[in-house]
Amino acid sequence: MAGAKAAQLGELAAIGGAVAVPRGFVIPFAAYLAHGQRSGATVLRDVMLADAAARSDPDRRAEQLRLLRERIARSSLTNGAAVLSEAELLRLAGALRAIHERFVPDPWDHAHAMDVEFILRGPRRELMVVQARPYTLRYDQGRETAVEP
Repeated sequence: MAGAKAAQLGELAAIGGAVAVPRGFVIPFAAYLAHGQRSGATVLRDVMLADAAARSDPDRRAEQLRLLRERIARSSLTNGAAVLSEAELLRLAGALRAIHERFVPDPWDHAHAMDVEFILRGPRRELMVVQARPYTLRYDQGRETAVEP
């Protein structure tokens, strides 16, 4: 089972001719779940969600989220090595900064975040941005859910 955007990209690729789409691949949700279980990220997530202290202590929550991100970032396909190299992370950070500045030039604008999808293409792992769009949600002080502006 693939997400709607991946399925739509596949349909666009099937048109061919005048419709050019980047080559890439889809990670089915079942594979994402399997990675969470193999890597131990699912267990870390469940422990964090059950930890009442993490909900009230921002430092504790930040540390648990850091550990969870670290666990997710390391793939069983790379024998536990980081999925992105330091140089790739720096290129991605530069691209993300440029995208954010282009779409959200005013920091007081309602759209403070961006949804960016990318691929690393070919043996040289060239960074290609596939999609970028701003979120138009805001978080109110003290609330845990997003509300429309």
